[in-house]
Amino acid sequence: MSNEPEVYYHREPETLGGNIIEIKTDTARVIFDCGTELEGAPDAPPPEVPGLFTAGEPVSAVFITHYHQDHAGFIDKIIPGVPVYMGKKAAAIMKAYNEAQGRDFPEGARICGFLKDGATVTVGDITVTPFLCDHSAADSYMLLAEAYGKRILYTGDFRSNGRKSFPALLSKLPRDIDLLIREGTLEGSARISKTERELEKDFLSEFLRREGKPVFVLSSSTNLDRLVTVYKAARKCGRIVLTDPVLSSVAEAAGGKIPRPGFPGVYAFTPTGNGRTYAVLKRFKSRLGKARIAEKPFVMFVRASMGEYLKKLSEKTSFEGGALVYSTWEGYEDEPQVKDFLDTCASLRLETVYIHTSGHADANAVKALIERTRPRQAQIVHTAPKDKKGDRK
Repeated sequence: MSNEPEVYYHREPETLGGNIIEIKTDTARVIFDCGTELEGAPDAPPPEVPGLFTAGEPVSAVFITHYHQDHAGFIDKIIPGVPVYMGKKAAAIMKAYNEAQGRDFPEGARICGFLKDGATVTVGDITVTPFLCDHSAADSYMLLAEAYGKRILYTGDFRSNGRKSFPALLSKLPRDIDLLIREGTLEGSARISKTERELEKDFLSEFLRREGKPVFVLSSSTNLDRLVTVYKAARKCGRIVLTDPVLSSVAEAAGGKIPRPGFPGVYAFTPTGNGRTYAVLKRFKSRLGKARIAEKPFVMFVRASMGEYLKKLSEKTSFEGGALVYSTWEGYEDEPQVKDFLDTCASLRLETVYIHTSGHADANAVKALIERTRPRQAQIVHTAPKDKKGDRK
């Protein structure tokens, strides 16, 4: 082998999601992420990666940058015995998300260690240093691999418009790295993303404009930044915040300052009557049924599967003058379930408004990253053909 680490990309760069990146030396093979393709078939098998998903030269360790499916979706396909590292909070959120929907935490996910900001992990002659970054998934990391005097920085997914300090992150990153492997979700777009704090003002304005009428928010159940943003706006105008069993469980797993049932003005609710959701709901003492929900000005987090629940809730309180805030990637509107849900909301006289910002690096963030790290070489991954550019999360 040469005197520098070898890098292999087990997906084509113009693949939206599905990151599986290998760094190999004389004594170690490490894998960064093991995701599913965002635009691939839901039941598509993982790619052929010997030692990771099938028999072959052993993989020394797998490092997961965050819990989104396009980075961690094949975690249950990893050969038993391969060490897996990810953030402790990220692992707890992934477990809570699965269990709240009646799915076991993936058996293949045998987490042997947790990533911590700046805490180096040594695997053979490769050292890996994680750097906590901002993304629409909590507890996300960039990863720096060092071997044979060479430094490779893999960004995973990141942004500069969240609530974490981007300048503080940049100040920790090394200069003059040998290879920068960065995400390119918004590559080619000149749009500069709004910050979560700007979004908070937009939500507050919408809440006030509705004068106490119902407001529903369609957003990812694992986007805790959006939960914080909505909560802060709701508290300023006296609205209660309602979270279903999935979002309630995810927020509980995240802990800390993340709003969840039991926080002032936050209540759990259940949109279905099956035993599983009731069992999850019972964990939360702060919960409301449809009759009590109708008594208060509220903002409710919803998912596209809740059309029938909204119909029943509309029998308890008028939706006239209310709104559905669409707070996720607009391209999901083309999916049948989402389209049906939006049609249901329209039939219930809810106006659809759009308040969203990207979970990915815009042009300003990329420019600042490059200026800081001054890479000798660069490779863009997690991107898509020019006719399919857009923010999936």
